[in-house]
Amino acid sequence: MQTLIMNFTRIYEDQEFCKGPDFQWIHCEEMQGTDCYLDPDTENKLRKKISAFPLHGLHFIDSGNTHYMSKLWTDRIQEPFTLLVFDHHSDMKDPLFDGILSCGNWIKASLDKNPNLKKLILLGVGDDHVSEIDSKYLPRMDILKQSECIHPDFAHLFTFDKDFFKYPIYISIDKDVLLEKIVHTNWDGGSFTLQNLFKILSKIFEKGKVLGVDICGEPSEQDEEQVLLYEAESDRVNGELVKFFSRYQPVRSIC
Repeated sequence: MQTLIMNFTRIYEDQEFCKGPDFQWIHCEEMQGTDCYLDPDTENKLRKKISAFPLHGLHFIDSGNTHYMSKLWTDRIQEPFTLLVFDHHSDMKDPLFDGILSCGNWIKASLDKNPNLKKLILLGVGDDHVSEIDSKYLPRMDILKQSECIHPDFAHLFTFDKDFFKYPIYISIDKDVLLEKIVHTNWDGGSFTLQNLFKILSKIFEKGKVLGVDICGEPSEQDEEQVLLYEAESDRVNGELVKFFSRYQPVRSIC
């Protein structure tokens, strides 16, 4: 699987998992207006940047503050699809500024503006974040809350309804869905283990058609004592994710 590194904060430069010729880098370090809220002019530049790269691959998109990149990637899909998101947050808040895309509203904006997005599946969202989802979106969504993901074997018990694989699937993973003892991100963490994450993903690749995958959740700068620890955690988890996804190949989409 082709792996892209979208380098906004330079954090990947200190990690070992992405060294070598198998990784392509998209340099975004000098872009302005990318932290949480995406400047419209910068949005246009980012769309142009990623247009040179295929959708059907593995994309590391930096911290949760740039999770809006998932919308930019999926806006390129020109066929009906399902969006599967592993995230501790709903990312369906109302925008503070009209028309401005952010890490907190990108899923809502996708549901509002992408006619090819037929189904949203949100796994691991904190129970307290479910209340911020407008009820009008619920008929198009399946939600598995954090409290439903606590059982250590829940991935074995997880069942897919008959419509789960009706459309090809794009997968977005925010590492804040994982337990904080596994990895620290720049937001509060969830209840997933890597083992449960991989068990569900394996079922999806075996039974469905995956168009592409993106991953965010790099840690933000902490005090000096935490920097090396958090970066090392993230580097290790990223390496495990690359190793897992290297066994699979997404299908090509119409984009």
